Amino acid sequence: MAATMFSDPRGPAQADPTGSATIAAERSARRAPLIFVGIFAALAAGLLCLLLVGEFLGLLALGFVLSTAIVVASFGTPLVGRITLIVLTVVLIGSIAIVGVGLAQIAAAVFSGSAGGTEPADEAALFTAESKIRVTAQDSGFRLELEEAELNAVLQNALAETENPLRSVSFDITNEIGDPARIAFVGAFKSGDLNLEGVLSAEVTGGSIELEIVDIDVGMFTLPGVGRGAVEDMIASVADLEAAVAEQGADIQEITIGSDKIIITGVNRTNATIESADVLAALGEAEALTPESVSVVPRFGPGRVKGTRSSGTPVYLALGDSLAANVGVDDSELGYVSRFHALLEDRDGTEYGLINLGVSGETSGTLLNGGQLAEAERISNERDVAYVTIDIGANDLLGHLGSPTCSADFQDPECQERLEASLAAYERNIGEIFDRLVLAFPDATIIFLSAYNPFSFGYGELVTFETESNTTLSRLNTIATLAAVERGFLAADGFTPMQATVGTTTYMRDVEPDIHPTALGYDVLTGALWDALSSAG
Repeated sequence: MAATMFSDPRGPAQADPTGSATIAAERSARRAPLIFVGIFAALAAGLLCLLLVGEFLGLLALGFVLSTAIVVASFGTPLVGRITLIVLTVVLIGSIAIVGVGLAQIAAAVFSGSAGGTEPADEAALFTAESKIRVTAQDSGFRLELEEAELNAVLQNALAETENPLRSVSFDITNEIGDPARIAFVGAFKSGDLNLEGVLSAEVTGGSIELEIVDIDVGMFTLPGVGRGAVEDMIASVADLEAAVAEQGADIQEITIGSDKIIITGVNRTNATIESADVLAALGEAEALTPESVSVVPRFGPGRVKGTRSSGTPVYLALGDSLAANVGVDDSELGYVSRFHALLEDRDGTEYGLINLGVSGETSGTLLNGGQLAEAERISNERDVAYVTIDIGANDLLGHLGSPTCSADFQDPECQERLEASLAAYERNIGEIFDRLVLAFPDATIIFLSAYNPFSFGYGELVTFETESNTTLSRLNTIATLAAVERGFLAADGFTPMQATVGTTTYMRDVEPDIHPTALGYDVLTGALWDALSSAG
């Protein structure tokens, strides 16, 4: 009975709460620094692994260190906790030290400035490369092929002309033609013994070469995406292949990298798309022949707008190349834009405004990136646009068609490579151009004017070059016409009515042949637009 009277009804576990609370407090006191140090050790170790071996292993290291700290803090004995705390402290201090020293070296190399010399380029390779580039810059259409040594010489020479902390950059083409384009590079900084290594890819987008850094290591570190900016800018400034191709800019249509060489196909933005010698060579078969006689009867009078703009609302907006820009006639009233503008006003009884943005020498690539399309989009936000016409594509091809290679032999593999590259680039570009027009002018009537063949004299199958160029221009027009119709545009046939007429509708029979239309030729193109609009009702 006495034992029962003095027993504690709460049981032995609750008989002394002060003792258990003390144990819990001690355990919590040991856990707090372990988790605190573990968090920062995990971040430091994760960053170190991120820089050394990549993002996946960096995240893995962060998770492993942090989970270890949490598990030991929750279930480990005091001895294991103390040992783990020491290890985590070492990991924290060591990771910070390694990352700090490495980043300091990179910062010193990258931001030390451009003082100091660069390594000289290989003179023989540079001479050969620059000779090729000079020819490229003079041609309307070009296919530039540089061997790896020549490419390195050009880029090393460019490095010497830029403010850059790199002393040298060497490129190594690692893939075969047909495989994804990859160029490995190794660079050395002017300051210190630090090197950078990486891999870049290249592709053509909208007439420009886009370089992408696939991987880049600086010293011991692999830079993550967020830390590549400064180094990527340095490499991009050196590897400016477009600047190497043409000082005045070029529409790059294709870049092929592989087998220790790089091939760039494109056209230069120039008014002189055909050299007279090349035209004579292309038509050499026709010297003793008589072309088919085709009579062209004028249909329309001149337009009323002098220049490229007139007031009025809504607006007729013209986009395009030298045809929209009235090249070939002295008075803009004789171009197709002013003539078509007058026809619209007479038909609708409306005083339409006119804005003609046509740029001579424009290609589909330069229209995308050169400012004309962007200006049209800006106008769409400010003016009510009722009609849009666009002619674009002839300059994408004519530089290649008039080249010595294609003039001599249309079936020459290099000629065919040029043409296929042009057509593929045009298909990409025209789709983007038309999509942007749809967004900018959803309520306007948009008319695409297809290109004519300036080599169509009427010799037909008697002259191989004429038939082959007809086929090639037809392919170009089919690409654009299908894309236009798919988007609800009208398609004006500028090709068919100009067939076999260029002896009178262009200046191709002049001493210095010129592909541009005469006043009669612009009358024919006006008719193509008018017929397309009239057929649509």
